[in-house]
Amino acid sequence: MLYIHRSSNDLNEVFYHNIMSKKSLKLLMSLKSYQAYELIHARWAILRAAGFVPPNAFNKFGSVCGPEAMWWKTGALLLEGDSIKYFGATVPINLAAAVISEVNLVGGSEYYRSTNKSPLGSDLDRLHPGGAFDPLGLAKDPDQFALLKVKEIMNGRLAMFSMLGFFVKAYVTGEGPVENLAAHLSDPFGNNLLTVIQGTAERTPSL
Repeated sequence: MLYIHRSSNDLNEVFYHNIMSKKSLKLLMSLKSYQAYELIHARWAILRAAGFVPPNAFNKFGSVCGPEAMWWKTGALLLEGDSIKYFGATVPINLAAAVISEVNLVGGSEYYRSTNKSPLGSDLDRLHPGGAFDPLGLAKDPDQFALLKVKEIMNGRLAMFSMLGFFVKAYVTGEGPVENLAAHLSDPFGNNLLTVIQGTAERTPSL
């Protein structure tokens, strides 16, 4: 009986460890998925932040791109069926062409990433593929590569918060990030978060 009792305990212990191992594995897979989601969104945010600021700066400081250069106006013009112009030149694109291009570019890149097969290589690291995706050879040094990965996610997190700020400020003020910054620098006490919320901020930048 003692032998059987010990065997039962052993079986229970094995069963418990199997359950915990499955839970740990599931948790680990979830963490890896969240890590991938965060990195992908961080990269998109970096690209978007870099694309939002220059057109707004051009419009603010003399080289007029036109109202189409503002991200929220571009979509509105396409929905209304109007043409898009940059620096006075008409861009031959409509809503259907824009949607098809986005689906092909974004959907195609995500398809290649998920299947891990692309014209530039197969069976690569899904998040840091290297090879043709690293033309400058920045990942050759393992220590430098590890440091760059940390810098990438740190800047990506900052970019995600920046994009959230861009969205909120555009909704509240109807202006771009450069105009918002110019307004704040020209009158820090008259144009800030509190005055915008209270509705007393000057909406037209004077810098």
